[in-house]
Formats: sequence, structure tokens, C-alpha cells
Amino acid sequence: MEHEHVEAGGLERLADGGHARRGHAEHRRAEQGPRWTRRVGLGDRRLLHHPAGGGRGIGRAVASALSAAGATVTVLGRQQAALDDAVAAGHAKGLIVADVTDPAAVEAGVKAAEAARGPFDILVANAGAAESAPFGKTEPAQFRRLFDLNVLGIVHAARAV
Repeated sequence: MEHEHVEAGGLERLADGGHARRGHAEHRRAEQGPRWTRRVGLGDRRLLHHPAGGGRGIGRAVASALSAAGATVTVLGRQQAALDDAVAAGHAKGLIVADVTDPAAVEAGVKAAEAARGPFDILVANAGAAESAPFGKTEPAQFRRLFDLNVLGIVHAARAV
């Protein structure tokens, strides 16, 4: 199976990384010869990053990496202070404070961001949460809450852009 590594620039040959022990899949890939990677620049692309907390943790790290690759990133989340910090640190150019389960708030935020920085070219929709409980003890409200966030939250962002 061929893997693609996306970065800025042209084509680059990847060296076969040396691991002391290789599993069957690694041996098979090594026998297939060198892998190639396609480098893709983000240039002046405008990107809406729709994480679970764009101002902190993994969401902030993804925003930072995308900004470093040249994208004009707008982070979306519920916590104004964390989003402000992400913008101040240079991890994003703009922010939208909204709960992704509220379609009107997401749409209003996207319209305001597009008015300020232009329409979005890319949507990174990775907001989500997980709660664990035995199926028989899980209340319908918990299923609804997770569906609203994990499924409809992405639908709301996709429809808004």
C-alpha cells in the first residue's frame, strides 16, 4: 500500500527507515522498493480548522502546522480565551467562537470570518468526543449529545462553508 506524505515543495524520495525488528507488512513494503512522497504547498489557501478545542492540545498543534505550511487558518471552538491565545501565538489568523452543535452560530461565525479574510478553500472538520458506558446503561440523551457533536457538528461546518 502506497502512503503519501504531504508537505510544501516538489517530489522527494523517502529513505527506508531502519527498525531493529520489522513485521511482515514492513518487510513486504521494503521489498517493493523506495517510496515517494508528493509535497503540496498550502500557499495562500484559507482554511477553517474545526477541531475539538482549536485553541489547545491537538487542535492547536494542527492549526500551528497548517499555518507553518502557509495556510491562513481560522480556528473554531467554544473557549474565547484559548482561541485568542492561539491567534496571539501565530497559530491562526482568525477565530470563530461557536458551539459546533449550534448550526446558526457556526454559520454566523463562518460568514463573519469569510467577510474578514475571504471564502474558505479547505475545511478540517475533526471536532468530536467520546463517552464510555455499558450499552444497557447508556441513556438516549448521551447518544443524542454525541451524535450532535460527532456527526451534525461536522455537517453544520460543511454546510456553512
